[in-house]
Amino acid sequence: LSKLFTLYTIVLLSCVALVHYLYALGAFFAKDYAPSEWSKCLDKKLGSYSAEQWTIFTQSVESCLTKLPFRKPEQFDILDETKYAYLASPEMTSTFLTIGVGNDTVAEEKFRGLRPKTKFFGADPITDFNAEAYGKLGEFFPFAIGNETKKSQASVLINGYYVNLPMFHLNIIVFIKHILKQKYIDYLWFDAEGQNSEFSTCSTEVVISKRRTL
Repeated sequence: LSKLFTLYTIVLLSCVALVHYLYALGAFFAKDYAPSEWSKCLDKKLGSYSAEQWTIFTQSVESCLTKLPFRKPEQFDILDETKYAYLASPEMTSTFLTIGVGNDTVAEEKFRGLRPKTKFFGADPITDFNAEAYGKLGEFFPFAIGNETKKSQASVLINGYYVNLPMFHLNIIVFIKHILKQKYIDYLWFDAEGQNSEFSTCSTEVVISKRRTL
């Protein structure tokens, strides 16, 4: 019985230590780092670390999680989908890239309203509507973007319907580094139909949300 009590105590202490570690890790995604509230809550519920409290450990942790102000992504609703973004500081000048404008800039306009210092770039091989609409936000480029520079089929939106047409595609790394001349991309909204899987071959080179050099 004594060994069992000791084992329960060790396991309990290990779990508490693990939860504290996970919270420290999760603090990177929190709006406000408030370890005192978290600690006070756990200390109050599990302060004695007795074996008997093992039965309420899960409930205690779940209850104290309400003290952690985890950051939620901002939601941007448009006609046929919802886009999300973790917003940086309003004082930060960010770079935003839309690949596949798709005759819809409502989400980007909402984003600019929240972060007016953002620098916008948009690419879509169809210029009707897209060039004028995105031009009001930032720079528009009449390119199809892919994982390599080549001629291939692209699914483009024309008169409300997606149509497959032969298009010249530009490699995304070349586009960002040599056309946009950007070292960082803080926000990438990718909506190029049929190209998603191809980007897996070059995704490790694309910098999204982390300020590291391309």
